[in-house]
Amino acid sequence: MAALLLSCTTKPPQAPVDEGLRAAGVALDSYKALYISQQPEVFLQGRVGSLTGENREQWVALCKHHLQKVQHQHGGVKAVEFNRVEPDTALNVMQVFLKLTYVDNDQEEIVVAMVQDGNKWKMK
Repeated sequence: MAALLLSCTTKPPQAPVDEGLRAAGVALDSYKALYISQQPEVFLQGRVGSLTGENREQWVALCKHHLQKVQHQHGGVKAVEFNRVEPDTALNVMQVFLKLTYVDNDQEEIVVAMVQDGNKWKMK
């Protein structure tokens, strides 16, 4: 009877968080920060490694230049959506596929390589 009572009160084990979806979430949030919110500094936080000083300033300038180019060519980006994620066990990365929809309704699929940095996923 005690075993029956115990089995009724214990919680079922929870499934582990899908690492691919965790990686995809970081990529999606980072690209939305870049294209939708136009915050290259936030976008760069999702990258592996540290960017400091002049190197960081160059990356921010590069992102801003890219945003201007996208604005000129397509009127900007109106949506960033998750398509799928594929693990690449040979390289120990997750390939995250995102779809960009531009203001002029052109669409593009991009692939973002994600690697684990400690317990966090970061863009390679």
